[in-house]
Amino acid sequence: MGELYIRGEWTNAAAGGRRDVINPYDASVVTTVDEADATDVDRAVRAARCASAGEEWVSAPTRRRSDELTRVHGLPLRDTGEIARTETLDPGKTLTEARTDVEGMATPGGDPAPGEGGARP
Repeated sequence: MGELYIRGEWTNAAAGGRRDVINPYDASVVTTVDEADATDVDRAVRAARCASAGEEWVSAPTRRRSDELTRVHGLPLRDTGEIARTETLDPGKTLTEARTDVEGMATPGGDPAPGEGGARP
């Protein structure tokens, strides 16, 4: 891992920048990731615009587009355990807190994470 996902494939950062992700608890290196720069952001934005304006997507029935968006939205739930473990190492939060964040983010209508708009009444 550590590469950028652009236009449906994993690719290295254009400038070759890399950054260690440090666990704040014990200062160990969790992983090393590619660091995107403006060139990478431009590539990703162009790819997203092409994908959303593409003939196949634009002419797809509303139900198919809805089903695809729902499928993609649910992907984090499939990997909640792995994402939560990684999230505990990156900012040093508890596993329970990280699982709650992942599940809330991935659940349609889920509450935003604390500090990101607050919980709904």
